[in-house]
Amino acid sequence: MTHPNPSLTHTIWLREHKAAFVYIPKVACTSWKLYLWQALGNPLPDSFNYRQVHDSASLALPYVATLSDERQQEFQTELNNGAIKTYAVIREPKARILSAYLDKIWHHTNPNSHFSRVVIPDIQRFAGLDANSRPSFQTFLSWINAHTDPSSLNDHWQPMTTILGSDNLGTYNQLWSIDHMDQAIQFFANLLDTHLPFPSRQELGERRTYNSQNQIETYFGESELEFFKHIYKHDLRLYDQLKQA
Repeated sequence: MTHPNPSLTHTIWLREHKAAFVYIPKVACTSWKLYLWQALGNPLPDSFNYRQVHDSASLALPYVATLSDERQQEFQTELNNGAIKTYAVIREPKARILSAYLDKIWHHTNPNSHFSRVVIPDIQRFAGLDANSRPSFQTFLSWINAHTDPSSLNDHWQPMTTILGSDNLGTYNQLWSIDHMDQAIQFFANLLDTHLPFPSRQELGERRTYNSQNQIETYFGESELEFFKHIYKHDLRLYDQLKQA
């Protein structure tokens, strides 16, 4: 079996269990982080909020990228030797990228966020839009495709296969589709010997739901599909492998 080369920033090493979970933004990553944190025996801090979930200082999960150089080398060695089993959940690629666009661009409201201060202005500058014009989905995909700004590589729309470090189903011990989350949750409940309920999307307070899967036909025309297939061809291939497995 060949082994993946996952993004260490996105890899949570469950060292005692000889396993690693690679989380992907826009694939229930908030719920997975909350679940794994608590399943590892940690209480949630008081007055915890969604922003803190993704702050490795606030929710100090064992992300490989935050470990010492010695520990990172240990991880790489064991991963390459097959001593660490790797797991991840992926999502239908069109639904994931549309969710990222709707959440971080089109409906984004926090004026102090990185998306408001940097990302949206980057896209506006690329497309020659004024500061009051929100980029269309087509413009968003065109901007990602052009790679003119570092923010075009933001992990919310970075290809899943880039984060996973592989576009081959056989490099992971198990990949699940988000449509089979129950199987993934049960697997980790058994692995971590926990009966904790899996956190809902609204676990830390109400959040808007975009139902991106149901809006694909509305947003994907010919030009959008052309850009999308060029950028996410490896994601599409991996997802097709998973469906056929």
